[in-house]
Amino acid sequence: MKKNKILNKIYKHELSIDEGYEQLYKKELKKYRAQNSYIEPKKASFVKLKFKLQDHKHVTNLINFLFLIPVPVGIMRLFKNQIDDYEEVRKMLVKGISIEVQSEDTNIKIKTY
Repeated sequence: MKKNKILNKIYKHELSIDEGYEQLYKKELKKYRAQNSYIEPKKASFVKLKFKLQDHKHVTNLINFLFLIPVPVGIMRLFKNQIDDYEEVRKMLVKGISIEVQSEDTNIKIKTY
């Protein structure tokens, strides 16, 4: 069917708007649905940590110095046995997440890249 006929049927209320839209753009919709059915988020490569302990300034500086540069996520494989839910933690490490944990004694900031 040509576009004019479909638009006339929509105008005369013989077709609903949704049905007319699908008939007009059926090929484009199929391509879009096939390409974008599910986009998996990118996995993080690095994790940046920043700590702040209220009463222990020197310990805070030492920990922040150790984590001055972002840490590769691959290092977690070395500690795989100590982490209970390693697979769950690995699934949660998605690129672009920023987590901030605040309590009375500490502040922890975690960013993934």
